[in-house]
Amino acid sequence: MPEYYFAAAVLAVLSLAYYLFLQLYPKPLAGIPYQQSSVKRLLGDVFELKRVSEETREPSLSMFAIARRLRVPVCQVLISSFTNPLIVIDDAREAEDILLRRNREFDRSPLTTELFELVVPHSTLAQLTTPALKAQKRLWSDVMSADFLRRVVAPNIHRSAGDLIDIWKIRAKKAHGDPIDVSGDFGLTALDAIWVAILGSDLGVIRREIEKLEPPPGGLADDPERMKRLHTATKLQEAVECANWVVDEGLAAIWPAFTRLMIRLTPSYRRFMRLINDEVTHLMIQSCERFRRIEGLGDKDGEEHDTCAMDLVLRREIVTAKKNGQPLPDPTKDPAMLDELLLLLMAGHDSTANTLMWFVKFMTLYPESQAELRKAVQAAFPSGFPESAAAILDADIPYLDASVEETLRVSGTASVVARVVLMDTEILGHRIPKGANIILNTRLIHPPEPVSEDLRSSTSRMAKAKRPRGGLDGESGRELGRYEPRRWLTTNEQGKEVYDAYALPSLVFGGGLRGCFGKRLAVQELKIIMSRTPLQSSRRVESPILPPQIPTSQPLATPDSVAHRQEVLRQQAQQAQQARQAQQAQQLQQAKRAQQAQRAQQAQQAQTTRQAQQAPQVQQTQQAPQAQQPQGAQQAPLAQVQQTSAEQLQDRQTQDETLQASVDADITMQDSDDDSESDGEGEEVEEAPKTGPKGGKLLPNGLYIAPLVQPITPLQLPKIRPTLLLGPHDTRETAMNLVQEYAISQGYVLVQTGSTKQRVGSKPAAPDAEIIRVDLMCDRGGVCRNSGYGKRKRPTHKLGCPTRVKLVCRKREASKWFIEIKNEWHNHDLNPHQMDKIAAYRRWRRIQSGGPITETPQMRRARNKVVKVTPPVPPPKFHQAGGMTVQAPAQPTSPLHMSALKGQVRIMQILLDKGADINGLDSTGRTPLHCAVEGNRMDVVKMLVERGADVNKLDNKGQSVLTMAVEKGMEEAVELFIEKGADPNK
Repeated sequence: MPEYYFAAAVLAVLSLAYYLFLQLYPKPLAGIPYQQSSVKRLLGDVFELKRVSEETREPSLSMFAIARRLRVPVCQVLISSFTNPLIVIDDAREAEDILLRRNREFDRSPLTTELFELVVPHSTLAQLTTPALKAQKRLWSDVMSADFLRRVVAPNIHRSAGDLIDIWKIRAKKAHGDPIDVSGDFGLTALDAIWVAILGSDLGVIRREIEKLEPPPGGLADDPERMKRLHTATKLQEAVECANWVVDEGLAAIWPAFTRLMIRLTPSYRRFMRLINDEVTHLMIQSCERFRRIEGLGDKDGEEHDTCAMDLVLRREIVTAKKNGQPLPDPTKDPAMLDELLLLLMAGHDSTANTLMWFVKFMTLYPESQAELRKAVQAAFPSGFPESAAAILDADIPYLDASVEETLRVSGTASVVARVVLMDTEILGHRIPKGANIILNTRLIHPPEPVSEDLRSSTSRMAKAKRPRGGLDGESGRELGRYEPRRWLTTNEQGKEVYDAYALPSLVFGGGLRGCFGKRLAVQELKIIMSRTPLQSSRRVESPILPPQIPTSQPLATPDSVAHRQEVLRQQAQQAQQARQAQQAQQLQQAKRAQQAQRAQQAQQAQTTRQAQQAPQVQQTQQAPQAQQPQGAQQAPLAQVQQTSAEQLQDRQTQDETLQASVDADITMQDSDDDSESDGEGEEVEEAPKTGPKGGKLLPNGLYIAPLVQPITPLQLPKIRPTLLLGPHDTRETAMNLVQEYAISQGYVLVQTGSTKQRVGSKPAAPDAEIIRVDLMCDRGGVCRNSGYGKRKRPTHKLGCPTRVKLVCRKREASKWFIEIKNEWHNHDLNPHQMDKIAAYRRWRRIQSGGPITETPQMRRARNKVVKVTPPVPPPKFHQAGGMTVQAPAQPTSPLHMSALKGQVRIMQILLDKGADINGLDSTGRTPLHCAVEGNRMDVVKMLVERGADVNKLDNKGQSVLTMAVEKGMEEAVELFIEKGADPNK
């Protein structure tokens, strides 16, 4: 007996071990395509991803190689049993729809937050959507405002671009005509520009390289202060590059958690964190001291003194704390402030440098685009390149904007966006569970896989309708592998060439609430630097510059490249194949006509033979025509077209079930037509159809009809395909009647399953609240219910029709009603001519014709409900403390007064040139000069005085502009007013 117990225990342990071993294999999600071979590997697709990333040196695109191999827009990548599969979306339209219009269903994925939490754990990029995140983004919102970027950031970028051109000239001079390597210069230029824009100090790494090539005079070369500055710049550059290295290592890692742990233990990581923290903290202290010094001079706003993004954010924090009566914050102890500054440095430096390197590569590969860009910039600045960044940003150069957009599209600097699913949803017909991570491909260089419009969401279909040029299906979507800026240009109604930002989906910066925060800064930086690159000489830029050696996963279709020649050969082969198919079809028709003529002749000869009743002569008569025509003349055309026709028919049969039925019907019709042309005797000569191999059918003319791959469905679906206007609709009744007529025309009726009312906060909706959503389903719809109890419990699989429709009232779109088709699949017959058999249709027709409405229990309860009388609202009562009234400061009542208060000099000049009264009074008796002094706008004061403003005007309180200037402490204004004749006693 003990032996049996021991054997049983061993068997149980082995069974448990085998079961646990099987659990190590990855478990794919149901209904989503994946590689079948990956299920049989413990690590799924991991090693294949690593192999593709090593071959292309682009880890982010290795996952989309699986989708292209499967030829599907949606697939799943299997990693291991300990992690959920990654859902890959390789469709530009669906990625745009998810990022821009479905923010409630998707949020930033933990894959992204974990990637950046090692370097910047408190930044906005490493946080999920929370109230704290929204408050932090609100604090930094003005950093990317158009005014701040033009006033503070653009001049620094322009200066860095000038340093880039200077170092190129020095390198070209020393090279004596040989190619030069410029790949490292873009990183230095981008770092210089982003450092001074974010932190306000001049890092000077590009000037350091210039001084290496051309050392300064002997006295300055050994300056200790200069040597210390160069050493600090070098260390800071290494620190920023180390931060980017940490992110790249986490992106390419097979086990990210283990990789992050090992990075934390490296001395370079700890040294980098300490150096960055010390330098940024030092700059923070300087910024706070500078703001307090400006505040001590009487300037409470200090907006015009901001020199960088850090100054702006620190000033806003200090001003907000003072207004709320809170203690002044210490920014050096705020980790969120430090991490956000470091995030802007990393993102603005690495991505911009890579994009600029791609731009130079494209300029060398496409000299015609380079020449056209140079011509466009020269036409915009005929008198020479401007000395200010504002002139570049104000210039209307559509081809420059198109070049920037095309460079971002083809370069794919940020080619992947990760999102997490917040609720069960559907993507292109596939059910995606809550909590799944999806990877979106934002690099649009391949034609997308064809997807039926019925599988796309309603917002995606509406977005396509708003693209007048067709998007990916139009002219802009051709040859996506080629660098062609003109795909972003169009002609307006006046015949002028303009830039079309909506020609294609632009997904490089993501989109929606979690889109790239620094998009405006990046585009402005690219526009300034790219406008200067092609203008340095009359020669082509590619002649003195060696293009950066950047690997690509797929060669671009350049005119001289192998890919272009392969594309030309492919097109020629396709045209030759089409010509052969047309010729074979013509030969098939000729063979059919010859066969029909032969049948008719044989039938006529048989009839003549019976009438003559001469059997030997009949045999000779029947053999004579066959001898006159050689067998090769008839069999050769059939032999040539037999294989092609069978292949074409096989391709048609595998498309869809309805098409398979139509193909079979066409074949039967052709057979019957052939038989009808011959008389009854012809049937004796013609052989009956034979059964071919594998269950197919062999026609009399020798053609083999292969069996259908799938059985023909027994469902009867109507051929009517009406068009439905999804919105906007003014009322719910209009939308309901329209979608109901759309359904009835196809043979079914929509019935209401529920509705949603407007709620206020977290409280339940009131009984009389407004309805904002109506849920509809097919009249034969239902749900799957389980039968049995306990172990016998199983699904019945008797599902109702899955068709679902929603009517939604969107407050953000003028409270208009929209129709959302959630699912339009039917699992039952549809016959529009038998609608009277449907009770829901009879009830709908009775209501439409004005007949009685069937009273439901809900309607009966509402009719019998006793309405409570609401007591009248008492009139409002007010209390005035001591008879004192508190009046708010009067606001300007005219555009001229408003612009004077805000310091908008250009707008004031326009208003005055159009006839605005320079001494006009508002409701408080103030002139525009009073408003300018009140707003502390000295430039406006000078302009108004020069144009003849009255300096002795008094407002309703008896105050003159001189009195207000003294109160504000504006010494320059006081001297100007007295010089212009102001009375010093008023």
